[in-house]
Amino acid sequence: MKPLLTAAATLVCTALLLTNNATAATDEALSEWHYVEGTLTYGGAETDGLPLYVSCESGRLKATVATYAEQQKEGQPVKVKFSSSRSHLTVHAHREVSDMDWYATGEVKNLAHFYALFQASGQLIAEVDGQKIAFGLNGAAAAVEQLKKACPIRKQ
Repeated sequence: MKPLLTAAATLVCTALLLTNNATAATDEALSEWHYVEGTLTYGGAETDGLPLYVSCESGRLKATVATYAEQQKEGQPVKVKFSSSRSHLTVHAHREVSDMDWYATGEVKNLAHFYALFQASGQLIAEVDGQKIAFGLNGAAAAVEQLKKACPIRKQ
C-alpha cells in the first residue's frame, strides 16, 4: 500500500510541477515585446486587447495604451504619462474603443524622448487617469531598434 501511495504522490507532484512550469512559460510569452511591420506591441499574440502598441504610420509614431477608468467616452481627451528610470514623456491622446476594450491613443511628438524610455532597465510605466500599467523592459531593445528604423528621429 505504501509504494502505491508514494507513486500516486509522486505523480501528483510531477503534474503540479509541469503545470507550474507551463504557466510560467505562458506568463513569459505574454510579457514579451514584438515588432511586426512598423508596430511594436507588448503582450502575446493570443491575448485579447494588447495593453500597449506603438505604430509608425506615414513617418508618425502613434502610441496606444489600454485604459481602465469607469467613466469613458469616445474621443475624450486624456494624457498618457510614460516613464522609466531613464526618462519621462507625456503624450496628449484621446479615448477610443476597439473590440470592446478602451484605449488612449495619441501621437508621440518627441521621438528622441520616447525612444530614451527604452534605454533603461526595469520597467516602462504608462499612466492614464492615475492608473499605472508596468511593462518589463527585458527584450524590448531589439524590437525598439526596429521601430526606430521604421520611424527615425527627425532632425529639427
